[in-house]
Amino acid sequence: MSRYAQQPEGPPSGYVRGSDISLEEWQSCNLAVDHHGELYCYLGYRPDRDQRRDLAYYSVRNGSHNPDGRFSFRFVRLFGGSLSYDSFFPDRSYYKMLDDRRVVFPGVADFYFGVMNCKNGGEDHELTRSLFGGTVREIQLAVQCLGMAIGQDLPVHQKRPRLTASMQRDNRCDITHCVIPMNFPYICLSESQYLWGHISLSGFYRTLALFPGEAGIVRSALLNEGLSEESLERFIACDANQHMLLIDDLDV
Repeated sequence: MSRYAQQPEGPPSGYVRGSDISLEEWQSCNLAVDHHGELYCYLGYRPDRDQRRDLAYYSVRNGSHNPDGRFSFRFVRLFGGSLSYDSFFPDRSYYKMLDDRRVVFPGVADFYFGVMNCKNGGEDHELTRSLFGGTVREIQLAVQCLGMAIGQDLPVHQKRPRLTASMQRDNRCDITHCVIPMNFPYICLSESQYLWGHISLSGFYRTLALFPGEAGIVRSALLNEGLSEESLERFIACDANQHMLLIDDLDV
C-alpha cells in the first residue's frame, strides 16, 4: 500500500494542510516536513512562458499570478541534491513548518551550504543530507576520491576536482543538461571550459550510481581512497529518488 494512502482524518498536532501555508510569504530559506517525514524546500517558481533568459527562476510568490496557483506544478523544489518541478505543498500530506531551521546557500564570503539550527547556529546534518544528499565535507570527500580513482588527482599548482559554485551566472550540467543556478553548488572535475567542468549534484550522484556493485573497480577505488560505504550508498540512493522532472528546459 502506498504511504500516501495512509492519510489521517485530520492534521496531526502541530501540522497544517498545505493550503494553510502562505505562498506569498514563503522564502527560499524556509523548510517544512510532512507527516510522513519528507522534507520540503521550495527555491522558486518558473512560469511556462515569458521566462527571463538570465534567471533560473523567480521567487515562489510569483506563482500566485498563475491561474492554477499552488497546483501549477511550476515550483522549483530541492530534495536530495536535485532541483525539480512540483506543486506547492500538495494535498496528499499535512505539513509542519520548521521555524527553527533555515537553508543556507553558497555566497561570496562563505561557500558553506546546508541546513542551520537557528537556536545554536550549528548544522543539522540529517536535514542537510536530505536536502543536498550530503554535507559539504562529505560531498567534497566524494569528489576528491572520484578524482583520484579516475586519474584526476592533479599537481598542486593545478585546480583539483572540487565542489564549487558560480556567483555570476547559471550553468548547465555536462551530464544531465539540467540547469545549475547561480549560487548553487556543483562539482568541477576539470577546468570549466572543458568537459566535466560543470556537474550538478544530481548528475554527480547519477554518475556514482552507474558504477557496478561491490566488485566494481571504480567503486572499490572510491572506498580505498577514503569514501565511506554509508556515504556512497546514500549518494546512490539520491539518484534512485530522482523521480520528478529536472529543470532541463531553461536557456542559459
